[in-house]
Amino acid sequence: FLLILFILMKFLKWLILVTVFFVVLPTIATVALLKFTATPLINALLKAKVNAPAKVEKVDTDWFLTKISVQNLVIENPQGFPKGDLLRVPSLVVDINPKTYAVFKPYITLTGRNIYLHFIRNSDNSTNIAVAFGLPIEKAKVSPLEFEIKNFNIDLKVNTLKEVTYKGTGKFVGFHNNSDFSFNGTGDLSDKNNPLTVTDFVVYDWKIQNNKYLDRLAQILNNPSLRNITLTKIEGRVKTEGPWVIFADRNTKAYTVGNVLFAEIYKGSKYNRITKQLDIRLALYLPMKVEIHITGTTESPKIEVENLRELLQGTNLLPVNSQNKTNPTEAIKELPQKVKKVLEKPLKELQEKMNKALQGLMGN
Repeated sequence: FLLILFILMKFLKWLILVTVFFVVLPTIATVALLKFTATPLINALLKAKVNAPAKVEKVDTDWFLTKISVQNLVIENPQGFPKGDLLRVPSLVVDINPKTYAVFKPYITLTGRNIYLHFIRNSDNSTNIAVAFGLPIEKAKVSPLEFEIKNFNIDLKVNTLKEVTYKGTGKFVGFHNNSDFSFNGTGDLSDKNNPLTVTDFVVYDWKIQNNKYLDRLAQILNNPSLRNITLTKIEGRVKTEGPWVIFADRNTKAYTVGNVLFAEIYKGSKYNRITKQLDIRLALYLPMKVEIHITGTTESPKIEVENLRELLQGTNLLPVNSQNKTNPTEAIKELPQKVKKVLEKPLKELQEKMNKALQGLMGN
C-alpha cells in the first residue's frame, strides 16, 4: 500500500510539473500577450476583413479569459454610400463561462449599451452592411431604403445555440416613422438556415407619416386622417420559421391617443424576409371595423377591403361587378353619386313639408 501510495504521489508530482511547464506557463504567456496586444490585433483584423474604415479604441480581457470588454468600436459606411458611421458600439462586454472551453460550445452572456446602427439600401439592392462585410448581393432594381437604430441596449444569454434568450430597448428612426421599442424572446439558432425564435415586442409613440400602405388605405377608404397618425403603443408576438416572420399566438394590437384600439394584425399573418411576400390580415377601427387583406410584396402591395360589402350593405350604395364581387376603387368613386341619389327623394320631401309649414305660419 505504501509503495503504491509513493508511486502515485510521484506520478502526481510529475503531472503537476508537466502541467505547470507545458500548459500553465504557455497559457499565461498567451493570455498576457492577448491582454497587451488585443487592441492592435483586433484593429488589424478589422482592416483585413471589413471593406470600410473601422477601428476599435480598446479591447481587454481578464487573466482567465472569462471576460472580454470592447470600447468604442466604429465602422464607417463603405464606398458608394454617404459618409458617416454604419455602426458605433460604445460598450460591449462578453462574459464566458469556463464550461465553454471544456465542451467547445458557447456558454456566454453579452451586454451592449448605446449601440448605433445606420442601414442604407441603394436602388441596385446593395446595402452598406453587405458591402462592408463582403456578403452576397442579389442585384435587383428596388426602392432605396434607409433607417437608423439609436440608443440600442441588448442583453443576450447563450447556453449553446439551441438555448438563446435576449432582451433589448432602443429607438427606431426611418421611413418617416419614429418610435421607441422594447423586446424580449427566446430562440434556437443551431440551424443557421432555419433560425427559430419567439419574440414579444412593444412599440411606443410611433409617429407614422407618408407611409405608402396607409396612403393607399386612406385613398381606398376616403379617410385622409390615416396619412398622419400617432400610435401610442403596439403590442404583439412574432415567430421566425426559416424565411418567414409570423404574427403568432395572439392578435397584435395598436392603440392611439387615449388608449383607444386603432388596429389589430390577426395572428397567422406573415412576411417572407427573402421574397418580401406579404400575407397580412388586419382590422382598422375608424371607429367602425374595417377588415383588410394585404398581399403581393413590399415593393408592390395589393390591398383589399374584405368587409366593404358588409359596410355598405342595405344602403343601396354597393356597386357589384359581373362576378358579384366588391370593387373597392369603383365603390369609392361612385359613393358620392350613390349617396346623392339615395338622399335626393327624402330631402325633397322634407323641403316640401318645411315650405308648407312655413307658408302656414306666414298665413297665420
